[in-house]
Amino acid sequence: MNVGTTPQGAQLLNNQIYVALYGEGAIARVEDYLGLFPKITLFPVEGKPLDLRHGLGSETIFFVTRYDQDSVIAVDTENGQLLQDWIVGSGPSYFSEVIDSEGTAYLPSQFANILSAFNINRGTIERSYRTGASPRTVDVGRLGRTAYVTNTAEDSISVVDLFSGLDQRIWLPTGSSPQGVKILPGDSTLLVSAPGMDAVLFVNLTSGFSQQVTLNVGPEPMGVALSEDGSLAFVTNYGGDSLSVIDTATRAVIQLEPTQRGPNSVRVFGDTVLVSNEEANSISVFQIVQS
Repeated sequence: MNVGTTPQGAQLLNNQIYVALYGEGAIARVEDYLGLFPKITLFPVEGKPLDLRHGLGSETIFFVTRYDQDSVIAVDTENGQLLQDWIVGSGPSYFSEVIDSEGTAYLPSQFANILSAFNINRGTIERSYRTGASPRTVDVGRLGRTAYVTNTAEDSISVVDLFSGLDQRIWLPTGSSPQGVKILPGDSTLLVSAPGMDAVLFVNLTSGFSQQVTLNVGPEPMGVALSEDGSLAFVTNYGGDSLSVIDTATRAVIQLEPTQRGPNSVRVFGDTVLVSNEEANSISVFQIVQS
């Protein structure tokens, strides 16, 4: 389904897809996305949007990262109005999931080496943390105490204590260039995509970070997402135009689904998986079927 130029982070809300269009300086709302003639409405955001999250207090207001303008901007998709922006540091990339009822999400700024705690209910920056070089994505443990941030320029994961601000490092193989990260159920293992290795890494968090298991997936794995119960992981293979489905218990690839060109970001909403194909200017939609 074509949605516009260079789609990135997407969200499914009320049977409508919202997606950041990096190449058009807009976000798109896609209605009737499973029909023959989806309706697409564009909302300009004056920059290069990379990701978005809707405000928990409103179904029409989205917070959008503007990768080239060091900021997050609020957009009302009811009327297209740009409401407010917040400076968060150079190169804001992808939001984490909202981790608590207060509306806290975490956001790395890739060229500032900063992680921001951003409240999407109140529209406030609660706190900032230092990370390693070129932080790209982040996931947070279920207790909300620890954030795990991929540092693409130094082949590492920052383990950030969200109370003290202490940043420890997990060092990954040289040239791995980590991108996506998710913590698996139990909070004892990280799943990290490593496009420099054409693989994902399972990192044991209880062994001093030294135990790392490699699983080959496809060329240039980028985005990582989990099913709601954490039993399945979905990894986009940017160079292979495919989506790997991994059984997280057996740590095996159980399915390989074709996408369109350049799959990057992947998100899961219930039983629906959204893959943004940035080179094909499209979204691929998959349904999770579990036995």
